[in-house]
Amino acid sequence: MVPLPESPQLPCFPECVEWILQNQQSNGSWGLDQMDSSVTKDVISSTLACVLALQRWDVGSEHITRGLRFIGKNISIVMDEQNDSPIGFNITFPYMVGLAIEMGLEFPVRQTDVLGILHLREVELKRFVTENTDMNIYIVLSSCLSSGTTYYLWLQRDEEIMLDVATCAMAFRHLRMNGFDVSSDELSHVAEASTFRNSLQGILNDKNSILELYKASKVGISENELILDNIGEWSYNLLTENLSTDWAQRTSIIEEVESTLKFPFHSRLDRLYHKWSIEHFDSRGSQMLKTEYLPCNVNQDLLALAVEDFTFSQSVYRDELQHLDR
Repeated sequence: MVPLPESPQLPCFPECVEWILQNQQSNGSWGLDQMDSSVTKDVISSTLACVLALQRWDVGSEHITRGLRFIGKNISIVMDEQNDSPIGFNITFPYMVGLAIEMGLEFPVRQTDVLGILHLREVELKRFVTENTDMNIYIVLSSCLSSGTTYYLWLQRDEEIMLDVATCAMAFRHLRMNGFDVSSDELSHVAEASTFRNSLQGILNDKNSILELYKASKVGISENELILDNIGEWSYNLLTENLSTDWAQRTSIIEEVESTLKFPFHSRLDRLYHKWSIEHFDSRGSQMLKTEYLPCNVNQDLLALAVEDFTFSQSVYRDELQHLDR
């Protein structure tokens, strides 16, 4: 999956791709030669990994078809708790499934089976939270949620996305910015300020929902998206109105509102925005999709991870500048 640095459209390790093409088993799988006819989760996981690699480099269409057919035929093994699982299987396999969906692959299985597999990851993460004191593990694993998984849940109208205004707006913006074809019709129920005020979030004066709706209104892809235009107009007016009231002075979100109104996302440099986010991180109010509010110590670990990532990126940039100066 690693591209060649000077030619991103080519694999960095073409011999590995060639090995995959030459070593598919007769039943469509990849893995060690089986001494018997049994199929294990390890073999299914290896097969999906090889399918993803071939799809990434747009080769071996027949190999991909046979591999997907093998996975579909043995999908029940993935959900069978009686079958031995490789370490981390319930994390890595659902992640690869989400990645496959993001890449446009279709599994010859029922939708309920796909949702069940994606749910394995959530269950496993919750188990890590209760059994592990090293919360960094939880934070790192939580970052594996792919755009493909979000897109699939969006298409299924997952209630934990659709029933919460802020989450729905955030998912819509995230998918639009990553090139997914999602309709703004899902936000039609808050297209007018009056309908938002009558919703639960409106009654509670949920400031985060207003801000997320405003951000979502900025990812229009045509001139005829009246829903986004309406949301952008009333959310902007409400945010600017509240900036001059006592509400703004009592809220830790005020600086984010000011920054968002002043600097639209398309005018920001990613790393500078990441730095701003780190400096203004509120460890008391962070929330992750499909979880309760995270304990403060977990949020501090998330902040530490963000700082580490930013520091590493800075070191890479410095190395690149030194290389250019030579």
